[in-house]
Amino acid sequence: MFKNLLFSIVMLFCLSANSCKRVLHKVSTKDTSYQIKGNSAMVDKEVEDLIRPYKTDLDLVMNEVLGVSMQDMPKRKPESLLGNWMADAIQEHAEKTLGKQISFAVQNYGGIRIPIINKGPITRGKIFELMPFDNTIEVLNLDGKQVETFIRHMVERNGWPVSHSLRVKYLNGILDVEINEESLDYSKEYLVAVPDYIANGGSDCNFLLGTEREILNALIRNVLVDYVKNKGNLDPKIEGRFVIKN
Repeated sequence: MFKNLLFSIVMLFCLSANSCKRVLHKVSTKDTSYQIKGNSAMVDKEVEDLIRPYKTDLDLVMNEVLGVSMQDMPKRKPESLLGNWMADAIQEHAEKTLGKQISFAVQNYGGIRIPIINKGPITRGKIFELMPFDNTIEVLNLDGKQVETFIRHMVERNGWPVSHSLRVKYLNGILDVEINEESLDYSKEYLVAVPDYIANGGSDCNFLLGTEREILNALIRNVLVDYVKNKGNLDPKIEGRFVIKN
């Protein structure tokens, strides 16, 4: 009970912080063990009484139903229903914010923190479980060769979630890439929306450091919340966005 109450306090703090300013650290959900002397039942009761008003408000916020998943959405490689809608949400927000077309968006696989969103109502709390980190969106300006390097990096990791405008096929060692139904053009530049963690070298993406970029003041978690609220029903499809056969 005590750890659950502490978690509620942490989540309430995160909600309050996000409503007032941009937060650059990640939310920690790591369990911590506490040794409490004396009557633990009494301590639990005192703590529970202390935070009850806040927990009630928190529960109301976290239990808000944002929309409905029309089917189970698991996290899988190289392509998944869960990853598809997350990447689409990132691309849609980047395009609306910048007022121009984004070539494609990527959500790193490791940043998805739950294995599945089950069919049925999607609550705000579920989005916090899915994306507990305070990652924001950055839009990188990449040339064709940099795009290829990035995609090969994803292939080496058996695929990451990508948005609907990208098609990657890696068949028996041969890489084929289409962006908006056109083959990758090494003479072009591409706008690629990614989490700031990736843009700043996370998941061994050091090759992205120093690239020209636009930083969007939007937490991906909030982008996902808004996306679900606006769509109402989520029913993504497996579309062959990322195909790997060796």
